[in-house]
Amino acid sequence: MKWLWVMMLFSPLFASEMSIEEKVGQLFMIPFDPSRTIEHVAEVNDVVSKYHIGGLITKATQTQKHREVLAVLQYNRKNPLLVSVDAEWGVNMRMKECTPLPRNMTLGAIPTSVHQRVGREIGREVRLLGAQICLGPVADVNINPDNPIIGTRSFGDSPIRCKQLVDKVSLGIKEAGVIPTLKHFPGHGAVEIDPHHDLPICSDTITELKKSHLIPFSILKDRSDLAVMTAHIYYPNIGKQIATFSSEIIENILRSEWGFQGLIISDALNMKALTNNYSDEEIAVNAVLAGHDILLYGDHCSDMIDEIIREKVPKAYEAVLSAVYDGRIPESRLDQSIRRIRLAREKADFTIYSGEIDCKKLSKELYKQAITPIGNVPSFLGKKVLILEIGEGSYNLPFDSSKMGSLLPDLDKYDIVVGLVLSHDKQEIARFNDILCDHKIAIVMTSPYVLQDLKRVPTLVFYENNPVTQQLLYETVSSHPFHLSGQLPLGLPSISHLS
Repeated sequence: MKWLWVMMLFSPLFASEMSIEEKVGQLFMIPFDPSRTIEHVAEVNDVVSKYHIGGLITKATQTQKHREVLAVLQYNRKNPLLVSVDAEWGVNMRMKECTPLPRNMTLGAIPTSVHQRVGREIGREVRLLGAQICLGPVADVNINPDNPIIGTRSFGDSPIRCKQLVDKVSLGIKEAGVIPTLKHFPGHGAVEIDPHHDLPICSDTITELKKSHLIPFSILKDRSDLAVMTAHIYYPNIGKQIATFSSEIIENILRSEWGFQGLIISDALNMKALTNNYSDEEIAVNAVLAGHDILLYGDHCSDMIDEIIREKVPKAYEAVLSAVYDGRIPESRLDQSIRRIRLAREKADFTIYSGEIDCKKLSKELYKQAITPIGNVPSFLGKKVLILEIGEGSYNLPFDSSKMGSLLPDLDKYDIVVGLVLSHDKQEIARFNDILCDHKIAIVMTSPYVLQDLKRVPTLVFYENNPVTQQLLYETVSSHPFHLSGQLPLGLPSISHLS
């Protein structure tokens, strides 16, 4: 890899003596949008300097623009900024010009031992951006099929399988020199509300959590080389506080019981799960008291980013600073977080590299291994095929086609009638179920949870719809035998009869 720009530090990585003001600022991780004007970059730079900010989270942009802006923001910092990026399926999650890696549920369908290699690729891509922290992998066990926020971001609904894959992907990310962040502790897989919009509530007790949702997170035991992100969830059977503010959940389990000494990062503190119920000042102070090392703020909307850096972070900073001065937050508690942040910095690579982020070959290989056959799917070769489009989405197949919601052609003219599920349209799926013919099959190009609504027919599950899976769909129906080895990563009773 060629170096675009190498950090030149004119002082030690971390000052031996820091003021209280500097220590408080180091806890904050704020958003920046490299795609915006130079005025925005200058404003972020001023906020970082004024409040001694310790970290950044990058938002949607292009890779080269990100590197250029980051070089400006990192220049001549006494304490270089720890940069994080959401990269659950590689940096395509934020940099759309990059090739996507499969989402976790797609990876959960792959029976072979490729998951550590996936982690290495994710870590490599994060490093190429000049970032040091990967906000992933998702360690949530998606027990609720209607979960509005996790779904296919999870490896599946088996706690043991999720733990195995979280461990492998995390190990690969670490091997690439990047800090993996398991999220969202103590588990977001059973909720029915998106915390971006309101506060989720979960009735589980600690004992119940330990039997399911906490299992993947248990790889954190006695570790200091991983990070964890907490969840904004209220557990009425555990305590009176939201998990974000609960020392019983954060300090007692992670620190005392498990001996975890890595970074504890909050989920975005500007989410409505918190702001609907607390002030910005209360949120920041309570998050520190609960045991967080990094207070994360993030958004994708320019107006919201401006509000964060102009209003929310200044108010939160002053509130934490006041709480330290008046003794509500002991300085010793502050120093614990500073030591963890310092350790992360000492091990981090702050080089900003050049070069294309390209994983096309690996991406296609992974998506192909995930394709899951259910039942006896017939060969398409030499057959007259009709595609019935269910839902909305793109595809490219050399067959006759019709929208499921339109007047259907004479199905007897075709050897195979394919219900191509492009999105989860329950009404159109029900209509496909009602078609009476013995030569229909289904192809699923979206979440496998649609299988709950499909009546039993031979099915190919591709899990996602993007240019890579569209090409694989074309290649799959153009060949025989299929040689497909994917395994459904779900064990829900409503679909278990299909496998």
